[in-house]
Amino acid sequence: MKRLILGLSLFLCLNNVFAHDLWIEEENGTYKLLYGHKHSSHSGESVIEYKPEYVKYIKCQKGHKVEDISTENKYPITFSKDCDAVFVMFSSGYWTKTVYGTKNVSKENEKQVVKSWLSFESVKYVKNLTLKAQQPLSDDLEIVPTSDLSKIKTGDKLRLRLFYKGKPAKDVVVAYDDKPRGTTDPDGNINITVKKPGFQVISASVTEKEDGVKTDERIITTNLNFIVKE
Repeated sequence: MKRLILGLSLFLCLNNVFAHDLWIEEENGTYKLLYGHKHSSHSGESVIEYKPEYVKYIKCQKGHKVEDISTENKYPITFSKDCDAVFVMFSSGYWTKTVYGTKNVSKENEKQVVKSWLSFESVKYVKNLTLKAQQPLSDDLEIVPTSDLSKIKTGDKLRLRLFYKGKPAKDVVVAYDDKPRGTTDPDGNINITVKKPGFQVISASVTEKEDGVKTDERIITTNLNFIVKE
């Protein structure tokens, strides 16, 4: 119980840092990467413009095949492809909070630093809900559904597995609609109760210590998106 409380406290702290979401919208095979507060309980702009160069890579899964996707370097990142699932890695770089405010820079030349971090965010959108035996599409932090998404309805338990660096990630707090729901077990598994139909946002974060020269820590956050039918 003590570990769970500490984990939930950490997640709430991270959630204040990332008081916005990265998500993917899809229509007729065209995918669009968006950023903002549309699916967040926090106040703020629904959609916030980002720099296209923040997108580090995009992966498209079709059946058992996973391939990298190239896109035009303009906002918003948009592409058309026949994918069962899509994974996007995004990084806005170094952030440093001082007594004077927060800037998108490393800490090495800043004065009176309160906190600094290197931000990595990712999002996975599952379009084909009948996709079987899902596996991570990357070596980065990623949430993998192990339930049959095509059968999930409001009120159902959804089984998930969290991976990081190709291995199951244990003791990581997982949230649903900004609310922590528990931590992953030793095999990276967790059950989440689906509370509503429509667009789903499930998230997780891990923090790693850095050397303190450019930044104090690396914060890696990931989202899972899919749609539950009415």
